[in-house]
Amino acid sequence: MEDIIEQEDQTGLDAASEFARMGDRVALLTAAVEGFAARQAKIEARDYSADLANLIERQDKLVAAYRIMAERPALALAPNAFADELGKAAEKARSADHEALETAHSALTQASAAMAATVARVRTGEAQRDAIIWAVVLTMGITSVVVTLVPIVAHKLWS
Repeated sequence: MEDIIEQEDQTGLDAASEFARMGDRVALLTAAVEGFAARQAKIEARDYSADLANLIERQDKLVAAYRIMAERPALALAPNAFADELGKAAEKARSADHEALETAHSALTQASAAMAATVARVRTGEAQRDAIIWAVVLTMGITSVVVTLVPIVAHKLWS
C-alpha cells in the first residue's frame, strides 16, 4: 500500500485535484446529455407536414408515370411476344419494300424489252437501207451495162 501512495505522490496528484477533475468531467457529461435532450426535444417539436406533402407529391408523380408506362403496349408484352410482334412489324414494312422492288423490276423488264425491240427495228431498218443501197448500186450497174451494150448489140444486129 505504501508503494501506491508513493506513486501518487510522485505524479503530484492529490485526491482533491482528482475530485475536481472528475467534477469537471461530470459537468461536461451533464452538459452533453442536456444538449442531446434539447436537440431531441427540438427534433420532436419539428413540423414534418411540408416534407411529407413534398414526398406525397413526388410519389403521386411516380405513380402517374408508372401508370402511363403500364399502358404502353410494349411493356405488356413478354420478351418472346415482343420479338414476335417486332418480326411481324418488320415483315409488314419489308412487304411494302418487296412490292416496290417487284414493281421496279417489272418496269425495268418492260423498258429492257422496249429497248431490245427498238434496237431490232433499227437493225432491221439498217439492213433494209443496206439492201436498198445494194439494189440501187446493182440496178445502176446493170443499167449502165445494158445502156452501153444495147447500142452495140443493136448496131451489130442491124448492120
